[in-house]
Order: sequence, then C-alpha cells, then structure tokens
Amino acid sequence: GYNAVRFHHYEGTLVDRSGGTSTSMKADVFDQFDGLFSELKKRGIYATTDLYVSRPVFAAEIWPGATGDVAMDEFKMLVPVNEAAYQNFMAWTRNFMTHRNPYTGMTYAADPTLAWISLINEGNEGNFIQRLSARAKTEWLKAWNAWLTEIHGDTAALAAAWGEDNVGTLEQGTVPLPGSFTDETAKSRDFAVFIATVEQRFFARVKTAIRGELGSAVLLTNLNAWTNTKQCQVLRTAYDYVDDHFYVDHPEFIEQPW
Repeated sequence: GYNAVRFHHYEGTLVDRSGGTSTSMKADVFDQFDGLFSELKKRGIYATTDLYVSRPVFAAEIWPGATGDVAMDEFKMLVPVNEAAYQNFMAWTRNFMTHRNPYTGMTYAADPTLAWISLINEGNEGNFIQRLSARAKTEWLKAWNAWLTEIHGDTAALAAAWGEDNVGTLEQGTVPLPGSFTDETAKSRDFAVFIATVEQRFFARVKTAIRGELGSAVLLTNLNAWTNTKQCQVLRTAYDYVDDHFYVDHPEFIEQPW
C-alpha cells in the first residue's frame, strides 16, 4: 500500500487574504488540515508538500501601489530574484512551519511526519525564463547584469569573453537576456550558469533559514519539473533527495481543458 500523501494546491483554500496580505491562514481551514494530518500520522502515513504551489499573492505585496494579483508562474520566477517576493515566500513558510498542530502537539517544523518538502512546485527557472512578464523580466535583467559584472567585470571583458561587439552596456545594466541557454555559444553557456547560480543561492538561503531559524530537519529539494540543464543537475548534490515530475497517460481533452 501507500505510506505517503502529497498535499498539493492546498494554499488557495488555506490562505486568509482578508487582511490585505497573502501570508496568513484561515483558522478553521487550518484546523481541518491539522486534523487530517493527525489522522494520517496515526496510521503511519507520511506527508510531503511544496512551500509554494499556487497561493494567490497580492501584487501590492511585491510592488507597492500595484493592483491585482501576481500570476502563479510569475511569482515562481520572482522569489529567487526579488527581495519582497522572497520575504513573502518566507513569511508563509514561517507561518506554516511554526504552526502547532493541536492534535499532534507538534509544529510542522518539528514533526517528522512532514518528511519531504520541495520549495517551489515546478518552478525550474528554465521553464519560464523565455516568457517572463514585463515586471518579472525587469527583476531578472537586474540580476543578470549584476552576475555578469561579478563574473566578467566590465563591458569590454564581457564582449571579449563572448566574442561579440554589441553586447549592451554592463555598467548601465543594459545587457539583455539571451534568447537561449541551451546552444553552445559562450553567451548561452553563461546564461545557463547564471540560471543555475540563481537557483543555487536561493536554495541555500532557504535551507539555511529552515535548518537554522526554524530548526527543522525536514528533507528538502527543488527543481522538480521539466527543464534540467547540465548545470542544474549539479545543484542536486546539495539537495536531500530528488523530486522530478513526469506525466504519464495524461488526459486529452475533447473540449474545455480541466
């Protein structure tokens, strides 16, 4: 039989946005979650989940004055490069992990029944880097130019490394995101390493917080779907386990999907 369940797309029901933020929980719904978790635990069934799947986030939480919500895939791409998005992600993580389940008497950070966590569901940066929203692209451009400066120093050195004359101006942060991270040009290889570095630093930062600040020994992973470059494969050596999603016998819709 099965000995584990995955809590998936749970945040939309659990989140309480009535106070104008997206990091609080509905007490009555969390009580249902606690009760189910406790009953699974009694039966020797472990649990796994993701710290972000599809939780609706107010755009104003990321950009003051903005209206509406942040799209799901947009938020996935913001968390590693935008500090406000990262803090929102961590606020939810703290609220969830430090909550004490009244039926088990333990916090989720301390309970070994919550055995595995993937940070962001299907959030491999390569999945979305070529179709960023305009506001997310601005954040990635800043990160890209900062990383290029860190690696190459200035525009002249960058142009020499890439073997190109017109690369933009690194000092002004105008080097555009390349169109590919999979071909064998020097620019493309730099782009792939940059994407992997963003992910590496993000995972290390979250892991440090979960291990240190929250004191949790839960097994951690990320990069659980689709785009796996050679550079990203190396990152998995820092993970506690590998989670990768493959869709088998997926439905074919006659009319309206889902």
